[in-house]
Amino acid sequence: MDIIGYGDLPIVTDAASNINLQSKWGTFWGSVSSALSGVSGVMTMITIVGFIMIVLSLGKFLYEKRKSQGAGGIAGQQAKPIWWALALGGLLIAPEVLVPIFLGVFDILINLVINLGNSAGIW
Repeated sequence: MDIIGYGDLPIVTDAASNINLQSKWGTFWGSVSSALSGVSGVMTMITIVGFIMIVLSLGKFLYEKRKSQGAGGIAGQQAKPIWWALALGGLLIAPEVLVPIFLGVFDILINLVINLGNSAGIW
C-alpha cells in the first residue's frame, strides 16, 4: 500500500466512521474542571461572568430595539454582536451541557456524511 494511493483511503474512512467528539470533550472538560476545582471559586466566577454577559447583551438588545423603534426595529447587522455575546455567555454558564449538545449534532452529521460517502462508493 502506498501512502498517497487509493489503497489507504478505505482504512482512513473506516477509522473515521465512528467519530465521537462528545467523549473527547468530556475527557478534556473533566481534566480542566478537576484542575480548576483546586482553585477556590473559579468555576463560580466563570458562571457569574457568563450570566452578566447574557444580561448585558439582552439589555443592549432591548435598548437598541427601543431606540430604533421608529425606524422599523433593530437591523440584522446591529443584532450580530448580541448573538455572539449570548452564545459566549451560554458557554461560560454551562460548558458541561451546551458543548456536548453541539458536538453530538456534529458527530451525527459527520458520521452521516462519511457513511453516505462509503455507501455511494465515493470513499
